[in-house]
Amino acid sequence: MNNQETILVPDITTLRLLQQLNLFEKVAQSFRLHVTPSTFDEINELFSEFKKRKKEGFKSIGSRDGKIYYQEIESHESERMTKDVEDLLQFIEIQCNIEAPEYALEVNREDRIEKEKVLGKSYWDSVLLEER
Repeated sequence: MNNQETILVPDITTLRLLQQLNLFEKVAQSFRLHVTPSTFDEINELFSEFKKRKKEGFKSIGSRDGKIYYQEIESHESERMTKDVEDLLQFIEIQCNIEAPEYALEVNREDRIEKEKVLGKSYWDSVLLEER
């Protein structure tokens, strides 16, 4: 299937899923991909964080289903994660158009702030860009 007229606006989760399933090239050949600046910026910030910590690894505390858990990411795993995020950035730079959602200016400021809190700026911007 080749439908280069159809534009897809993947958010961070979708981009990461495409990466894990090795579907980047197939999707890029079939559709025009547009990514919001907030999505690119968020991935770039994640890359910067991982890059700082890749040599020594890092520790994380989180919660799931009301239970607190501790996770230690060793240096080899941290290096792999850093490489994955770097590959994701390169894919976006080469295969995607980075485009801001002009429609965002028409959305009520309070409504936009509330949705960004709930959904995250990257996801909300992707929704707005898709709506155009």
